Amino acid sequence: MASRVNDLLLPVIQSIPLHQITKNALVTTLTDTQSDYKFKEIAVPLTKLLQVHEKAQRRQDLRTALKALESIIYQTHFKWNNPRPRHALLFQKHYHFLLTHWPFENHRLLVDSIAAHKGKLNSIPSKTTWLKADWATLFQVKNPWVQTPPTPKNLSETDLDAFTPERAFLVNSLGNQYKFLIANSHLSYNHKKYPSPGVQIPIRNALGEVSPPKQISRLFSRQLAYIYTSLFEENPPLSPANDIALMAIFNDKTMDRRFKRLYMRACARAYTITNADSTIEPLTFRCTQWDH
Repeated sequence: MASRVNDLLLPVIQSIPLHQITKNALVTTLTDTQSDYKFKEIAVPLTKLLQVHEKAQRRQDLRTALKALESIIYQTHFKWNNPRPRHALLFQKHYHFLLTHWPFENHRLLVDSIAAHKGKLNSIPSKTTWLKADWATLFQVKNPWVQTPPTPKNLSETDLDAFTPERAFLVNSLGNQYKFLIANSHLSYNHKKYPSPGVQIPIRNALGEVSPPKQISRLFSRQLAYIYTSLFEENPPLSPANDIALMAIFNDKTMDRRFKRLYMRACARAYTITNADSTIEPLTFRCTQWDH
């Protein structure tokens, strides 16, 4: 199936008015993808965008045509041809450790403070704490609501809960990325403001009783899903190779000024990892300056 689709797509890709580096990246991604599922994840939305561009050109709808090209640029360099960073892979590898150690904030602790705030229960002011804290310290304590999964034969239960150097690298890299996006809200998907990453344990009644354990356990699962989606799907950092490729495009003196502006809009939320090869020091992040 992939080969038949490629026979149709590849000539169309070469005909669209984008930089050859982008077209080469698209062709390489499509031809190198072995999994049918992964291939469809790229080929289906790409085909729709190419159709939108073609129809808009026929209607002489320049704005829609450029929007379609802008989306193709972003999807190519930030998603389809952009490998996940190392800590995203470790997130999946150590998912159960994160689930059982993800920090939480208990609303019940605020009940005694209602009188001090004239009967008003203020929201937990924890974002400042999260921004300043060493994340490894926050993940030292196992939460009491999430069950530890069955232990594989080659591991002990201690291994599942041990705070290893690799896990310290993971949680501190997550913390650095989260703090970076908070400090650079213009890079964020839809310019949204990030809530506190801690799981907030709600109180069920006026006596301060918390919700049932199963319900609280689901809160941890939902929070991890949100963190992963936000950091690696909605706001992915550029890989070093894609950073170099896009810099080459912006430095190409032969590129038409209109299409340079198109690339500028498509890549406006770009940021990169500054020590992507590190296996010990937590990853750090920086904004990409295309005009330099």
